[in-house]
Amino acid sequence: MNRISHQSDYNNEVGYKIEIMGMFTEWIDFFGVYSISSRSTSWVMSSEDYSWQKDGEAAYLPISDKSATPFSDMYGELNFYLLNGKMHIKTGYANSYDVTDLTSYMKTDTSSSMYYMLTSGQTLPLHVSYGLGGGWSINLKLETQQLRKGFGRIDKLNGATVVDTFYSDFYNDSNNNGFPDQDEFLDFETNRFISISVGKSPYWSVALTMDQTNITEAGIDNNHHENPLETFLGVDQSKNWINLEVIYNLTPSMRLSLLYGSLKGGLICTNGVCRIIEPFDDGFKLGLTTVF
Repeated sequence: MNRISHQSDYNNEVGYKIEIMGMFTEWIDFFGVYSISSRSTSWVMSSEDYSWQKDGEAAYLPISDKSATPFSDMYGELNFYLLNGKMHIKTGYANSYDVTDLTSYMKTDTSSSMYYMLTSGQTLPLHVSYGLGGGWSINLKLETQQLRKGFGRIDKLNGATVVDTFYSDFYNDSNNNGFPDQDEFLDFETNRFISISVGKSPYWSVALTMDQTNITEAGIDNNHHENPLETFLGVDQSKNWINLEVIYNLTPSMRLSLLYGSLKGGLICTNGVCRIIEPFDDGFKLGLTTVF
């Protein structure tokens, strides 16, 4: 879920967010959030000079039409506390829809033609934690995500839709010729994340993590350098990233981490901060985190 981010425009955006939380029983609680937004007005392109113009008055509630680049995000979560609190299970579902850009939109009295960019995704996370006593614990994190990204086209004539198509950005270069053939395009990118960790609170933890995808990333050198972790597990280096990370808490507010292996990188959002992480195939990452 932390690989999808919506870029807010506080100068031209209207929306709202609803949060709900509570308890079903003493050992089951729930949390849900729904947010929706759009530009304050729809936009249309002039047929004379191709400049963008506002189409209608400013709205006080989000507009669902793609000409206002709508965004919506829904997340629901259930927490189970079992075995007298020793086991914690967290599961959820996330659905995100974001028209990221309107590249062209022209219309007349009888027809219209729109081109837009879209990113949407559905995510199923699962987190299981079990306390072994004496500060020891074991954790398992599983996450599956289907991501859709590309550009769409909608043409209308006399109020009826005559063209409604979508062109995906994703493909799997199965014949390794370096470019996508027509039959290699994929409707969705399927991402899977697995992490197993053992730790002793409040001192240290060790985590083995694997990222997996089903697509070929355009512009990326696919001649990957094989690292021992990937060799041992016998995985496809071009679509899997495996690493081992050791974390040690120097003080209650300072944490030292050392990671070895391969890292998928890309957009990572944690604690409300999003940043681009550079990928690598066989290397180390040293980190020092301080909480003020």
